Amino acid sequence: MKLPYCFIAFTIFSHPVFATMLSDDSDYKQGVKYLKGNGVDVNNFKALDYFKNSGNGLSLFEMGLMYENADEDLTNYTVAPDNELAKKLFAQAFAALQTSSDAGDPSAQLYLAVMYYNGLGTKTDFKKARQLIDASTQKGYPESWSMLAGLVLKSDPDLAYKYYEKAIELGFPEAQKGLVSVLEYKMKNGNYDNKYRVEINKLADKGNGYAMLSQAYDLSNNATPDYSKAMKLFNDAAKIPYGDLQASAFSGISLMYNRGEGVIKNRQTALHYLDKACQKSIFECYNRDVFKRGEETWPE
Repeated sequence: MKLPYCFIAFTIFSHPVFATMLSDDSDYKQGVKYLKGNGVDVNNFKALDYFKNSGNGLSLFEMGLMYENADEDLTNYTVAPDNELAKKLFAQAFAALQTSSDAGDPSAQLYLAVMYYNGLGTKTDFKKARQLIDASTQKGYPESWSMLAGLVLKSDPDLAYKYYEKAIELGFPEAQKGLVSVLEYKMKNGNYDNKYRVEINKLADKGNGYAMLSQAYDLSNNATPDYSKAMKLFNDAAKIPYGDLQASAFSGISLMYNRGEGVIKNRQTALHYLDKACQKSIFECYNRDVFKRGEETWPE
């Protein structure tokens, strides 16, 4: 099974930073909702229809990614792979985004930066990508702060953390995932110093769903597991309407029922929660189908 592009994906919110942002297009926003499973069940075919109706630079880019990242194992849930169509869509997206970027649209500037950074529809140009990200952040566009954080994470984790906090402050709550990723990165590279685990747990206590996931997995896998608390954290995280978060939480609950961790082992209940995870992520649909064949889909 092919893994998706190593790409920073965004869920676009409306921000009063530019009068006519491409990201404010209603069909585009609906497409993103169905693509990410945020507040709705994930449905790539509905997402594609909304993107086609929109037809703007951001929608063309998302369609290009869908065909570029498509996997033969997932054709029941998304488009079939088509690299030639992806290249055509990326070329159209690049031209459209360039026009909107030149007009000062910070959402276009950010996605144009992503295209330069990944060499999609154009040659890779890290310098140009950074210039566009900086232009977008200067207009107060929160998603650009989140991307900037990801770019500096390994070189300056503390600065990355501040950038994720800035993205949240400006109205991009999904950057909460970034706060956890910074602390987990620092923990991994700091001989697993427990102080970073304490910080993650504090974020969980404040309602950060991604921190809840991290804490739940830690509690269920450490030397003295607390399965009851882990299950509560998974269930609490599953109530927060971000598709990737809910999918991971339901998958975690399924794992606990499959292995009988703090609950009576029950394969049917495990499958029930994998079905719920599938409603939020097409990759979990693949895992669900593997599980139905009698294979465990989770790593040991």
